[in-house]
Amino acid sequence: MMKTLLLALILTSNIAFSAMAQQAAVPKEDVASIEAITAAGLKIISGPKGQQRDMEAFKALFLPGAQMGGVFYKATAALCASLR
Repeated sequence: MMKTLLLALILTSNIAFSAMAQQAAVPKEDVASIEAITAAGLKIISGPKGQQRDMEAFKALFLPGAQMGGVFYKATAALCASLR
């Protein structure tokens, strides 16, 4: 659930009707809604360890030049302050 939520957050912050502006063709049903974009992204990145992923298809879900970053959970505010 957390993986899906994180991916949805990343995708929604970087995608805005990207099917028309991408180099690679993206099926319209993969970008029809936030749920469809999330499902398409998870389908691409999921699979057995060592299996090749279609990263061009994954990149096509994002706007050109989009960047991804990590989101990390810190247990306490004190821990967060001590890491700064």
